[in-house]
Amino acid sequence: MRRQLQFWLVLILVVSISIIAALLYTNKEAAEKAVPIQEKVVNNGDVAEAEAPESIIAVHNFEEGEVLGWVPRGGVVITLTDEAAKTGTHSLKVSNRTEGWHGPSLNVAPILVKRAKYEVIAYIRLVEAPESPSTVKLTMERKPIGGEVGWDTIAQADVSHSEWVELKGTYTFENEVETMSLYAESSNASDAFYLDDVTIKMVDGPGEVEAQGQAHDKGIQMDIPSLHEQFTDAFEIGAAINPYQTEGKYGALIKKHYNAVVAENVMKPGPIQPTEGKFNWDGVDQIVKFAQDNGQTIRFHTLVWHSQAAEWMFLDIDGNPMAPTEANKKLLLNRMETHIRTVVDRYKGDIRDWDVVNEVIDPGQSDGMRRSKWFEITGTEYIARAFEVTREVAGVGAQLYINDYNTHEPKKRDFMYKLITDMLDRGVPIDGVGHQTHINITNPSVDLMRESIEKFASIGLDNQITELDISIYSNDTDKYDEVPEEILIQQAHRYREVFDMFLELKDYISSVVLWGTDDGKTWLSTFPITRINLPLLFDKDLQAKPSYWALVDYAKVPAPPGGEVIGKQTTQAYKGKPKIDGEMDASWSRTAEIATNISVSGNEEAKAKVRTMWENGYLYVYAHVTDAKLSKTSDNVWEHDSLEIFVDQNNAQTEFYESDDGQFRVNYANEHSYNGMASPENFITATKLLEDGYIVEAAIKLNPELIKSGAKIGYDIQVNNDQDGDGTRDSVTIWSDPTGFSYQNTKNFGTIELIE
Repeated sequence: MRRQLQFWLVLILVVSISIIAALLYTNKEAAEKAVPIQEKVVNNGDVAEAEAPESIIAVHNFEEGEVLGWVPRGGVVITLTDEAAKTGTHSLKVSNRTEGWHGPSLNVAPILVKRAKYEVIAYIRLVEAPESPSTVKLTMERKPIGGEVGWDTIAQADVSHSEWVELKGTYTFENEVETMSLYAESSNASDAFYLDDVTIKMVDGPGEVEAQGQAHDKGIQMDIPSLHEQFTDAFEIGAAINPYQTEGKYGALIKKHYNAVVAENVMKPGPIQPTEGKFNWDGVDQIVKFAQDNGQTIRFHTLVWHSQAAEWMFLDIDGNPMAPTEANKKLLLNRMETHIRTVVDRYKGDIRDWDVVNEVIDPGQSDGMRRSKWFEITGTEYIARAFEVTREVAGVGAQLYINDYNTHEPKKRDFMYKLITDMLDRGVPIDGVGHQTHINITNPSVDLMRESIEKFASIGLDNQITELDISIYSNDTDKYDEVPEEILIQQAHRYREVFDMFLELKDYISSVVLWGTDDGKTWLSTFPITRINLPLLFDKDLQAKPSYWALVDYAKVPAPPGGEVIGKQTTQAYKGKPKIDGEMDASWSRTAEIATNISVSGNEEAKAKVRTMWENGYLYVYAHVTDAKLSKTSDNVWEHDSLEIFVDQNNAQTEFYESDDGQFRVNYANEHSYNGMASPENFITATKLLEDGYIVEAAIKLNPELIKSGAKIGYDIQVNNDQDGDGTRDSVTIWSDPTGFSYQNTKNFGTIELIE
């Protein structure tokens, strides 16, 4: 009996162990199948145990002969290659791109969890240096359960060379997703590129992120004045929002402070009709219902745009990129008309204000028209037809706008004015101009903005400020690790200055819309570079900033820090005429020496000591540039090691270049480039290489009626430096203007007095 009992006990034990082992194997196998691309790896396929925090979720360096779950996005070809590698010997090559959004995509929905914080790093290298600068990006495309597809830029960089570029950023998402993909792209559709060393790391787990959020969640300040109520007698106050922001704390903030809304993304052509005949209505419907429930006006942005477009529209009947033929013109206009009719018919009556076309002006073109696919195939006919169809469907009560950025720039403003007046003369129904108004704490002046609004109002057009934000930077290169309080105070006074001008022109302005709800949700965190930027009225915790108080209770804002931020320099130039040969002859002996001691960006690695003379309509410059390593690697001439001479002959100190203003650039190899009135005919130079840098000697031919004894002219000198020779400008120093906008305006140039 005892032996029988022992036998059965042993048998039960053996069977139990077998079952447990089988279950463990099955669960492991199922997990591996369920997460085929999870790659919690150190080297491709070697699974690593998660650690929290700082848990490595994925490392893709493509050294094991596999693409590791990356798939084509669009019609691209992706292949493993040994042509280039950031580390090791292999990378992923992306070719056959025909659109900016084409690239490699990785399904990350199975490996990321909501409310965790991730660090994402990838390296991209263009196969060939682009003809014009490209913007490379890492983007997350996600579709929340029951929601609309959205796109979040994680990191981006402007690239003009074919070297490896690091893209690095953090990412968190709040809601469960149906799909989520990480992808890489480049703004120039013709770029082929390599992708390597992609790393995804969890830096804070969901519990930590939630706890941090609760610790900082101060709630919506319901006891402060409503923003839009401050401007009831002037114009509407709106914000750009996403569908998920119609609920919770964002919904509360938007209800309290805004009486107008616009969708940041979901109304654009690509998101709303990603494939022909298939429309994504949910996100737009959600925003429309929210606005109607809360008595808010709705702007529609936008029906026609060259970016975030429905790219299928630009394919011919065979699926190839359209060439400019009559057949393709007819096909493209028909597709556009169908899109407009379908969208406008659904929302007519619900939406009053329509951005019909967006960003059609390019002041760099002789006719001022952007060379988009729309223009290349249809000319300006698409603009006229878009307005005509929108009016036909929406009715006479709808307000139809042409929207663009930098409308304060006189050249761009005047091109737009001409386009609109030509269209109006043809009977095209344009009701107003949308001024995006992405500006910064120093530029542009309110006078330029005022002139533009008044110009369009003079022909009976309404004006709307459609995408307002104020960057805390005055250039494209600076970064703060922590934003100084005095910068936020300066921003507050800038907001007040701008809104005071809006109020002066309230009879011409019907709406002012801010591009975002808060500093935690701003596109400027990754544009033009990845950096901390705080351009809006509420901080990332939805708390009112000094900029908010500047608009509702100005007395609560401290005085501007440090007074005027710009100190203009002055000097004198004696009469004399040197020989232009790169040698300091005797004629330079009595001239005053100035230096480029003001840092515009970088760490002041290169500077110049400069002398100036004049005679009979000529300005002469002798500069000794100290620069340890000389480079002209970049395709962009402004990123060469070079000297720039700025001249404002009538010293008008304007917000834009007048006909007498010039920017003269010469690099250490004596190669020229120009802006304004500068040209090969009025710029003669010699350069000489030294152990510590180089010499520039120049003669600039100017107007003899202005270049005479006793005259004072606007003048500045700038040094550009690519310190490490990688094709990227690392530092800029200048004599007078610290803003970085000397190439656009003359208002901060120094002054040079011409004496005998």
